[in-house]
Amino acid sequence: GPPPPATPSAPSAPRRRPPPELSLADTKALLEDLRARCARPDFARALANLRGRDWGALKKRAGMAKLLSMLWKETLRQHGFSIDAYGFPDMLAAVKAHGGSLDIRIVSREVETLLLF
Repeated sequence: GPPPPATPSAPSAPRRRPPPELSLADTKALLEDLRARCARPDFARALANLRGRDWGALKKRAGMAKLLSMLWKETLRQHGFSIDAYGFPDMLAAVKAHGGSLDIRIVSREVETLLLF
């Protein structure tokens, strides 16, 4: 008889590698690098420019996300995070895992203060 019809094989989705688990010291180093990047004068100018725009909240939030992705990409990559939709949430989860540390809470608060929108 005739050969069976060919079954198209579904392309396999790329596997997402597990996010890195950071030690307390690595988490602090990551946050200190992010803090230093946020404290740079060029970032402060870009942030002030963004704040001054007559954009709605949603567009400003998108602008902030773009600004942070450009500024933090290298730091995230150096600490093993992917540069995609998972990298930032994975980094937040890694930091949150050490949320019981006073040092981590202090540096996290300093980064948040620099980003006040």
